[in-house]
Amino acid sequence: MRDLRSVVDEIHSKVDIVEFIGKYVKLKKQGSNYVGLCPFHKEKTPSFVVSPLKQLYHCFGCGASGDVITFLMHIENLPFKDAVRQIAESANIEMPVFSHIETEDRDILASINNEIAQYFQDNLKEEHLSYLRMRGVSVEAIKKYRIGFAPPDSFELCKVLLEKGFKKEHILKTGNFKVDASSQLSSYFRNRIMIPIFDLANNIVGFSGRSFDGAEPKYLNSLDSPIFKKGELLYLLNFSKEHIRDKKEAIIVEGYFDAIILYENGVKNVVSSMGTSFTETQAKILRRFANKLYFFFDNDTGGRTGAERAVEVCNNLELTAYVVTQKEDLDPDEIVIKYGSSPIYEMLKNAVDPVFFILDFEMSKTDGSIASKSQAIKKVLEVVSNIENKTIVYEYISEIARRLKFDEKFLVDTFSKINSAKKGNKNDTLPNVVKNKMIEIQEVITQAILTRSEKAKEILAEFNINEFNEPYKKIVMKALEDIENGFEPNPNRWFDLDEFSLNKAVELFLRDEFLVRDESIKANIASFQRIKQYEERLEELYEALQKTDDPEKISEFNRLVKAYKRRVRL
Repeated sequence: MRDLRSVVDEIHSKVDIVEFIGKYVKLKKQGSNYVGLCPFHKEKTPSFVVSPLKQLYHCFGCGASGDVITFLMHIENLPFKDAVRQIAESANIEMPVFSHIETEDRDILASINNEIAQYFQDNLKEEHLSYLRMRGVSVEAIKKYRIGFAPPDSFELCKVLLEKGFKKEHILKTGNFKVDASSQLSSYFRNRIMIPIFDLANNIVGFSGRSFDGAEPKYLNSLDSPIFKKGELLYLLNFSKEHIRDKKEAIIVEGYFDAIILYENGVKNVVSSMGTSFTETQAKILRRFANKLYFFFDNDTGGRTGAERAVEVCNNLELTAYVVTQKEDLDPDEIVIKYGSSPIYEMLKNAVDPVFFILDFEMSKTDGSIASKSQAIKKVLEVVSNIENKTIVYEYISEIARRLKFDEKFLVDTFSKINSAKKGNKNDTLPNVVKNKMIEIQEVITQAILTRSEKAKEILAEFNINEFNEPYKKIVMKALEDIENGFEPNPNRWFDLDEFSLNKAVELFLRDEFLVRDESIKANIASFQRIKQYEERLEELYEALQKTDDPEKISEFNRLVKAYKRRVRL
């Protein structure tokens, strides 16, 4: 039986990427490549490059990369298999049969959800419209976001769907129904304002219902289904993704109406986390479009918890996080309704690092005594201990000491005890991703291997690839896998690689060859080895600090960190 990989390989051999992308983008020949204005972000100077030789594209402005399949996925908001099928059909390439069943099932669930949304829209009465207008939602917005109402009758909707020819098993699988004691299907939603939740391809995958009669819970969401996983979606991203991509910044609010009102009033780079704790999957989705995330949190315990989660998730994914707070006890939508969107932009300017938001929150609860302050600091350092990059950890410790006028030695000692208690003797004191110089070194070395430089053998003899950071380790391993299988390394074969790593691989693959000159490789090998020596000594001292208060060791640790930062040009 034919598999999907063979179809992808045939697409790469039969479909001319320049001709394909040329249907969407005006391309001009430049050397051996073609350039044009990127279709994924606004620009005046062309930075979008298409390589006919390598059958890949890369935008040096926004980072979008890939092959013809990836291009179609992004330009037409299609899932991977749908994009493969569409290209295969246009090129008369046979598709494997097995993929049809899964796609068909998902299509059926999306079709049912579309009918459910229409049913809810048809049940929207004047009293519901009046409530939505009171919340600042216009009639146009109600239609645009397909907001509706779930009536009290919990059986009628299932009856309507069955009459339309949908099977009971599929209706139940949407996550919008439950089976009652008499084995009848009843709607999961009653007396609720209904907000459809869309995926990036504008399919309705689930719903959230806001109580209209005061019943608890205030918000009720669809159950998990084959097409709906709450922690893997961001509400309104299907509308806001291009605005987020343009700004490279995303605003994350908690509520659905927060997102709608901000978007409708001009703050268009906004999404809602749908009231759930911000997840790593949601962060990875946003990383495709932005590198800065602004979180609207209340200045209370819930906001503090949200900020703690933002610290851990964003730092470990190399995303810059900020917390937006306000003095008035108003939600973002209420601020816009009362004052317009101008205060939102002002609040964004005054956003703070989530660690310092937590610091201010904990210090505000102290009684002024040293004991209560020490306890507050300990809580902040417990949050900092979740950050994997120990260079960033050290900078937070130094800044906290400066702000509070505390002895840095005390903070280092407190942090060491927290870290030791959490991790025991686990040896993970080295930074996972060292910025600037280490990234530059690994990019040069990775590109040398990826492009089969003459120095590749020398590099592989000098380095343990397992010491590389992501995404460079993944890229090198995929390149070596291609070489072992008798192929020239090419990212257009790596459709199982995550998007972040694939974008970087394509960027390096299409970048100018001057980066991998012999003298550049030699210099970077030497730099990598020197920095590793610093890291080894830092690790030894860090382990020692877990067990001692020796001021000489603390002094040496601080001196070495400063020297280390100079060496890697942080």
